[in-house]
Amino acid sequence: MKETRKIADNVYSVRYKPNASAVVTFGNDASKTVDAIDKENAKAYGIKGDHIIRGKDDAVLHRLHQLACESPNKWMLIQTRGDFLFGLGLGYGTEYLEKDDIKIKPVLDAGYKAWVKRLRLTDYLMQASLQQSFANEFYVRLTLATNLTVEKLEVVDAFEIRAKKPTEGQTRITHYLINPNFGTKQYRKADNVEVPAFDESAPTKFPVSIIHIKRPVPGQKFYSFAPWWGTERWTNVSNKIPKFNDNGLDNGFFVTHHVSIPDNYFAKEGLDKDEQEKLKMTVLDEIGDTLSGYDNASKVLFTFHGMDVQGKETQGVRITPLKFNINDEAFVGLFNAANAAQAQGHGFLPSLAGIDTGSKLGGSGKELEASANYTQDFLTNVDRLLLLKPIEIARDIDGLNPVLEFFIRRIKTYTYDVTPANSPNNPNKPNPDETN
Repeated sequence: MKETRKIADNVYSVRYKPNASAVVTFGNDASKTVDAIDKENAKAYGIKGDHIIRGKDDAVLHRLHQLACESPNKWMLIQTRGDFLFGLGLGYGTEYLEKDDIKIKPVLDAGYKAWVKRLRLTDYLMQASLQQSFANEFYVRLTLATNLTVEKLEVVDAFEIRAKKPTEGQTRITHYLINPNFGTKQYRKADNVEVPAFDESAPTKFPVSIIHIKRPVPGQKFYSFAPWWGTERWTNVSNKIPKFNDNGLDNGFFVTHHVSIPDNYFAKEGLDKDEQEKLKMTVLDEIGDTLSGYDNASKVLFTFHGMDVQGKETQGVRITPLKFNINDEAFVGLFNAANAAQAQGHGFLPSLAGIDTGSKLGGSGKELEASANYTQDFLTNVDRLLLLKPIEIARDIDGLNPVLEFFIRRIKTYTYDVTPANSPNNPNKPNPDETN
């Protein structure tokens, strides 16, 4: 849509701006307005609600999810962190002591292998790792069979579960509510499914229960939050840069033409002031159409010049293209700085996630190997213990051999042979007796 605006006396601008609007309704509520839906569910949030909300309007997870989807690299950082937690998957073995350090020797056990396969624990571990990376917590629905053995161990998406508010006198969460629409306009209290919290003192007390695993964060009694949430503003900064350039390529960054017109150019004989203004707008629109198009819209600035006593400025309309240079270095530098700050919030070098920040740090294979080892050896231990806890609960319920311990198999990096060519240990050392 083209728009000609008067921005000052004798100064006009032409700009192109596509506009769109939409009203979205869902399912049986298609006849309701958004305000009606809000009023209907107003009691679902805040003091009168039946569950403990997460952020304003219970929508913090949705806000962060959208932020990640608008970013070219945020999901890669989240998934890479999840991949490091998952490692090479679930392992089991026997403990042994080596130089005052307890280690686990992997073993092959048909019973354990069949149990892991039956409960689909590889799928569980993969889903739980990504939930832990995104929210620093995860929820597991434990389902028991009629003989009180474990039937299922399923990860429940953090978006779809909330802690039920404790009643007066309760000191802990006793129930959780499951609903696919928490934090959205489609939330209906009637859709809540209530599930009791897992009781460690009586593991088989409930046929279905929720195990809530979270990394303790000071001041967060009911939920946790991931360190990368603190990079929200930096993520917003990096997200705005491609939006700016995308809009600039479509609509131009700055004013591209300056059109100067004699100030009495439209003072035609027989036209009153309103008619002159109408003629002026028509001519300006036509000039704007000539210089700009919808698919490659430019911005045009109109001004009106006067005449000196000799009338030198009355020769006609002057159209002057305006030159401008966009320096991408500043934008690229800011984008890279934002990416580096985001990666710090996720706890590893961005290069490990395949993200180039223009820095040499982590650029060599040796640096990548050292960073990957550091991430596994120091930054994943607590999270991996949390991931294993529901598996250990299920093992104890089913009475598997307690001698074997679960662990997450470590990713081993390949070290290339760096033996110097002239080293006596190098089998390919040149023979000094041989001549070229």
